[in-house]
Amino acid sequence: MVCRCYERSLLLDPSQSTLWIERGTFSYTIHSFCSNLLKKLWYSCSGKDIQDERWLHHYMLGKIAEKKEEDPQIFVEHYTKASELLHEIGATYPFHICYSAPQPLAVETLELYYRVHACILKSLEDNEDKPLPGQTIKVFKEAINRFGKSSFVTKVSDCVR
Repeated sequence: MVCRCYERSLLLDPSQSTLWIERGTFSYTIHSFCSNLLKKLWYSCSGKDIQDERWLHHYMLGKIAEKKEEDPQIFVEHYTKASELLHEIGATYPFHICYSAPQPLAVETLELYYRVHACILKSLEDNEDKPLPGQTIKVFKEAINRFGKSSFVTKVSDCVR
């Protein structure tokens, strides 16, 4: 009903930018509400687990920030958050990864551990002739210490064959 009112109003005067904005905002709000409602319904009614991929969003945001050569604190924070989210959803930390049947999220945790250290090394190499800002050094030290004490390093289980 409301969408038809907006459409009719825009037919009468399509130059009204405020109407276009309000119609778009209304459409987005309704879509968002319905999407959230469907997600809640899916989670509550089905016994199936929906794969939690929030970690992947932070991983990709970190890679984008790294490619755009943004402040190292930004991509390190994204990689750290991705690692925390992987741990929350039950990532495993094997001593050896079974490549024929890898443990749940083992390859992903390895990739994040590698990615943080690789981006730090790359940043150090890029600034080889110039001193790094104190804040960047602090961020790198904290990241190395955090990942050095993370479950990836401390919680190791053997590969089941």
